[in-house]
Amino acid sequence: MSTAGGRRQQTRMPSVDEHVRQVVDAAPPLTDDQRARLAATLSPAQHNAGARRAAA
Repeated sequence: MSTAGGRRQQTRMPSVDEHVRQVVDAAPPLTDDQRARLAATLSPAQHNAGARRAAA
């Protein structure tokens, strides 16, 4: 990026990792129910089948 004086101005953009960390740090903590649902969502499929039936 150039400025009117011909000097280059460099603006450092945060990396994706840094941006995600900032967003996560700014969010409120998960409730116990949210934490359990997230764990069930991220666990392997054979373990999710029982959790999905129980939630339905």
